[in-house]
Amino acid sequence: MASLFRKLPIPNLRNFIKRNIKTACQKKKTKNYLIVRPTVDDYDQILCLMRRAYYPEEPTCSSLAFKPTVVFDDITIQSLSEGYSLIAKCKYNGDILGACINETCHCWDPDIKDSLACKVSDVKSRQLLHFYAHIQRAPDLWRKYGVQKIFEICYLFVRKDQRGKGIAYDLTEKSRVLAADCGFSLVRIDATSNNTAKLCEKMKLKLVEEIPYCTYVGADQRPIFRPPDPHKSVKIYVDDEPQKNALLLKK
Repeated sequence: MASLFRKLPIPNLRNFIKRNIKTACQKKKTKNYLIVRPTVDDYDQILCLMRRAYYPEEPTCSSLAFKPTVVFDDITIQSLSEGYSLIAKCKYNGDILGACINETCHCWDPDIKDSLACKVSDVKSRQLLHFYAHIQRAPDLWRKYGVQKIFEICYLFVRKDQRGKGIAYDLTEKSRVLAADCGFSLVRIDATSNNTAKLCEKMKLKLVEEIPYCTYVGADQRPIFRPPDPHKSVKIYVDDEPQKNALLLKK
């Protein structure tokens, strides 16, 4: 290496170093994944990843030590079948690194969740379904915004060894663009964790409702969920100008 440097004139050496530093920086920023819509063949891998990367860490599920049941798998597959979800796939081996499971939300959906909760035998599944119906109903966004159908970002999760690379951010941003392209006038995210709330704040989404976990109590008047700090509440965010914001994101 020393002999090579001696043969290079100083100006050329400087250009050589600058060029290689620039190349190294570009390589560092290169993403190893693509954001795509999942196919039916991806469903099993998504469910497996969700069991490892979502349920054990999501505050309401972890607070109950909830183990996903067939009912929740069916709910997830039903959401996936709507065709609005996105996944991050590794460019090199096709592994799913993260997912953003999206669905449409109507004003009667909370009642459907409550009805389903009354039919399931698993107590923890029943508690979660009733709670999800409660927070879905609470802000009454259909009436406030005069819409019949809302694009809802329901479940967002990334493989543990792939976190910190911007995958969750990209999945959420692409989901907002997809909502705009599909003609939705309102996008909703229920941030049940502090991490998701930070992501929503970073995206400058509008906070429309906050439900502290301590206020949601059972028949014994005790809170059903006691997640650890800093997960103190569910924060409900919206993007009420998805078409306008999608144009900004595409630039």
